[in-house]
Amino acid sequence: MNVPVGARYRYKSGVPLDERPVVAAAVAAAAAARVPLYQRLVDPFTDDEALWEFENLFVLSGQTQGEWQELSSRFVELQGYSPTETAANTLLIKARSFVDYCDKFVPPPA
Repeated sequence: MNVPVGARYRYKSGVPLDERPVVAAAVAAAAAARVPLYQRLVDPFTDDEALWEFENLFVLSGQTQGEWQELSSRFVELQGYSPTETAANTLLIKARSFVDYCDKFVPPPA
């Protein structure tokens, strides 16, 4: 499918094609943040709240040893960039790194 440069086609989800990687990365990061939050019985309503709660409970308390400072604001900032390939790749790399970090909170199988 040839998509004209700058064209914004929408799928059933209503998300423009050029923004889908950005949205997917943000959703993945928020889902990863929910894992340790659920263990603390914290159930955020939105993806932004999940990142904010992770930052408040784990980053500001020092449990992340200084990693992920300003997590929620960085994801908000990255989502605000123009939906270019570079911006999408940057956000995907950051989200993948965060998902890998949150994997440490998953208890090993019994």
